[in-house]
Amino acid sequence: MEKSLIFRFAKPSDAKHLAGLHIICGQKQTGSFMPFLGLRFLTSYYKILLSSEYSVVILAQCKEDGEYLGFHSGSIDARAMRNDFSKAKIRLGWIALTSFFLKPKLLLEVIKRHRALNDSSSDFIIKEGPRGEYWAWKPGGLPSYGAAKLHNLWHHIMFTMDCKYVRSEVNVDHSKVRKAVIAMGGQILSETKDLNNQPRIIVEYDLRKYCQRFPLNKV
Repeated sequence: MEKSLIFRFAKPSDAKHLAGLHIICGQKQTGSFMPFLGLRFLTSYYKILLSSEYSVVILAQCKEDGEYLGFHSGSIDARAMRNDFSKAKIRLGWIALTSFFLKPKLLLEVIKRHRALNDSSSDFIIKEGPRGEYWAWKPGGLPSYGAAKLHNLWHHIMFTMDCKYVRSEVNVDHSKVRKAVIAMGGQILSETKDLNNQPRIIVEYDLRKYCQRFPLNKV
């Protein structure tokens, strides 16, 4: 029997579940380092994200048993969202200390990213405007079409919130990723590399065109 899905806005009380999904989905993703900061850190991270007035986070659950299957996060204003995290950087740093002790290289990764966010010349991170942050679907999570439906719903919601476009950063470890982005309506604005010299593209979704091409009832 195929599972049925429910989609809803995530709340701060969902933070631990989103952190768990992020760890499961992110450990094998190219260029991903946040999962290695641990569940406690990511739970705090998502509590801050979900408490911000600028965040837009949609999650998917199994209707029958409540299993968390995936989520799509982002913000209507990347700069304002970054300011919210900046206010909590001491708390997040304190929580991350254990991870730094066990894996000292993680501290270097955090420092490099912090500097990049404040460096006007860095072009691999979206620093302002509407931004898609993380799209996760549990490996093997059923029904499999839920991932595409989640992506579609999140972008439609951003459009209803008067966002004309959304930009996202995507690491492209093989050609299939690039093709998938284009198939989903994304336009590649630029090609760059992340701090670990991995290829990355900056993608923009024209939300009016996206919503016309992918109406909710067609996904």
